[in-house]
Amino acid sequence: MNHEEIETRLSDYRDGELPAPERAEVETHLKACADCRAALELDARAAKALFRAPTPSRAETEALVRALLPKISGAPRPSVWELLRPAFPWAAPALAFAAAAAAVFVAPRTDRDPFDSLVAAQAGSRTYSWV
Repeated sequence: MNHEEIETRLSDYRDGELPAPERAEVETHLKACADCRAALELDARAAKALFRAPTPSRAETEALVRALLPKISGAPRPSVWELLRPAFPWAAPALAFAAAAAAVFVAPRTDRDPFDSLVAAQAGSRTYSWV
């Protein structure tokens, strides 16, 4: 493995998840590379700090829930549209297009010529045919 591959495997090495041949290769590299030793040490300190945080007791958790519940329950609930808008930004334009298409293609059609009503209005009661 080259230096970049070793760097990507350091956390696996620290956790003991590498197979024996790869583990030996990383150990050989660590003896010669101060940067990787420093990175491994930093990774180990970060992992230790993350897992050092105490787990809250049941009483502490219940107290937190009691403190937050009134604030959460008093908040206005978002509408379904507000929840879905970020996930489907194209929904409103698509619905508008669908409504326009439905108006054009589903609207009742007449077999009359549009000018028949104009001619009829000008001629009085007589209706002329354009055919």
